[in-house]
Amino acid sequence: NGRIDTHSPPAQFVNLLSRAVQAGSKRVEAVFLNGCLTTQLGNDILSALPSLKVICWNSITEDQAARSFAGGFVDAIGASLQANELRKRERAAVNDIDEAFVSGCLSLMDEGFRLGDPQLYLHAPGHPHCKRPDFSGACFGCVPPVHGDVVLLKREKGENLCLR
Repeated sequence: NGRIDTHSPPAQFVNLLSRAVQAGSKRVEAVFLNGCLTTQLGNDILSALPSLKVICWNSITEDQAARSFAGGFVDAIGASLQANELRKRERAAVNDIDEAFVSGCLSLMDEGFRLGDPQLYLHAPGHPHCKRPDFSGACFGCVPPVHGDVVLLKREKGENLCLR
């Protein structure tokens, strides 16, 4: 249904994350929320921890598209680690997370997925296809031409930015 299924309120998660970072987890640079409609939680995290970057989904997303993005994102982070970029200093270069975000987007597109909000195409309740979908690809309300809207939230020069 596109909702986050948590056993605790988002504020409690943000509080626990804040305490972990303040307690000395200096290497925490980003949080990756690979779930549908996680932008509000991402903004809550960014407000509490402006030094972090947050990768999240601004829409519902197709599971396979989310996996494709995640694969490209973590592969890029791994490549950076392997190249000894992170071993030489305590924090990654400012662009490591940004570049991994771009790699995730490229991976998603290379596998045939398109960025965008699928909800803009879905049928209204009561439409005949809600009971009997047309999966032939002819109906964008049944098979949206886009697969999810992933964003990178970060703070620069005192302003919150949302990059797509």
